[in-house]
Amino acid sequence: MPPASEYAAAQIRIHWAMMALITFQYLLSYSVLPGWHYLITTNDFFFTPGVIVHVVIGTLVLALVVWRMAMRLRHPVVTEIEGFDPWLEKLSHLVHLCAYAVMIAIPLTGLVAYFGDLIPMSVVHNVLALGLLGLIGVHASGALYHQFIRHDGLLMRMVKSESSGQ
Repeated sequence: MPPASEYAAAQIRIHWAMMALITFQYLLSYSVLPGWHYLITTNDFFFTPGVIVHVVIGTLVLALVVWRMAMRLRHPVVTEIEGFDPWLEKLSHLVHLCAYAVMIAIPLTGLVAYFGDLIPMSVVHNVLALGLLGLIGVHASGALYHQFIRHDGLLMRMVKSESSGQ
């Protein structure tokens, strides 16, 4: 497949939907604590609204990551920005690879921690969540670098798709 000049409209929508859902997860992460505390002290499940929302959104994020990866296999890769530093390009690819791996691992470790009753897995889940915050920071910084320092239009490729009229 030859490289594409832009992302498909569905890829853009999934990207921003994942951003919104992950932000929501972080903002409401403490709402899961009463259910988690009950589980670890009584060894019995307590599905508070916070637990239910957290599990549902985490599972939805996992499904969107898998869908986004499947789309990546079916759609051509977007062309690289000309004149961009090859080392920064490699860093960008590494950040994306790590982000996808972590966005898959976080929901899986959360499900194992809660339903498998494995307290150490909850530590892994929380460490990965903190790691994702760092990756998101690097990703957003890179996008802002392209927008305000390089002025190369990279950020706009993830904001709208010309062919779809978005």
